[in-house]
Formats: sequence, structure tokens, C-alpha cells
Amino acid sequence: MGLTEAEFRGLFDDHHWPLRAYVSRRVPNPADAEDVVVEIFSVVWRRRDDLPTAPSDRRMWLYGVARLTVVNHHRSTSRFDRLNVRLAAQASPTPVVFEVDEIADTSVAMEALALLGESDKELIRLAVWEEFSHAEIAKVIGTSTPNVAVRLHRAKRRLRREFDRLVQGSSGNGQVVGEVSTELTTEEETRR
Repeated sequence: MGLTEAEFRGLFDDHHWPLRAYVSRRVPNPADAEDVVVEIFSVVWRRRDDLPTAPSDRRMWLYGVARLTVVNHHRSTSRFDRLNVRLAAQASPTPVVFEVDEIADTSVAMEALALLGESDKELIRLAVWEEFSHAEIAKVIGTSTPNVAVRLHRAKRRLRREFDRLVQGSSGNGQVVGEVSTELTTEEETRR
């Protein structure tokens, strides 16, 4: 028998916010939490013929779907994080991202990058590792080219601060033992 589209809308209206709260307590990133809620209702629509008819059974069935969707989200996030770690270990971005002088251990540069927020890391990766122009990055992340220029400039400045802080901490005497250039070497940067 299943749900009609109108019944599905009513189910969504009745349960969206409670399920959103349930998911938010389990998925800390608000954007991810909303994606999980969307996935829950996608599953409900696909499995609408399995939906119990009694309201209390329906509610518990929805939470069962929510629980499994959250578990799947954590599993895929964990896989994605492990993949990023493996890729970072295999990559050799230091010669591209940094021009490091007098530093024996360039892992400090990667450590500095790891300390940045996800959006800063992604901007730097797109600009340096993928060699995307500001206009290309803007298309990828869904913003304007001038916004990318400003955000990338700030990300590079934060990267420089983190690098300097790590180097100063490891030198023991408070002096920077090497210099890092966060200037990008892409054609886009040299044209500006």
C-alpha cells in the first residue's frame, strides 16, 4: 500500500525536527547532520511500503532508520578520514606548497597544514595540489572568484602562522630555524 506523496509530506512535517535533533546529538557538524536527515527521508520514501501503519510503530521505525543512517554516516566518514590519511602519507606536497630552507624535517610543513580548519586546507589543496585557478576553485566550492582570492590569502596567512609557531616551538630558543614561503606557484598567482 505505502504512502502517497501528501502523506509523506505530512510525515516529514511531523518528524523532521525531532529527527533533526536526534541526528544533531550524534553528528556534530550541522551540514552533515542535515545531510543525514535528508538521507533518512530518502530511505523512508524508498521503503514507504514497509512503513508501519500505527503512529507509535511508525515513529519507532523512523528512529530505527535514523539510527542506521547515522551509523552508515560514521562508517563512511571514518573510511574517508582513513583514505585522506593514506593519501597525505603518499603525497609529497612539500616541494609544491613550500619552499623550505634550512629545515631538515619538512614534516613540520605538513603538520602546520593539518592544524588548519577544513575549509582552509581544502582551499590550499585545490590551489596548490590540484593547481586550480581562483575561478576554478570558485566553481568547485560554489562561491565567487574574489571571495576565493580573499579566503585563500587568509588561509595562506594562517598556514604561515602555524608553521612559524611549530618551528619556534621545536627550535627551543624561540628563533625560526627556517623560512617558509606560502606563495603559490600556479600561473594564476604569477599573473596577479
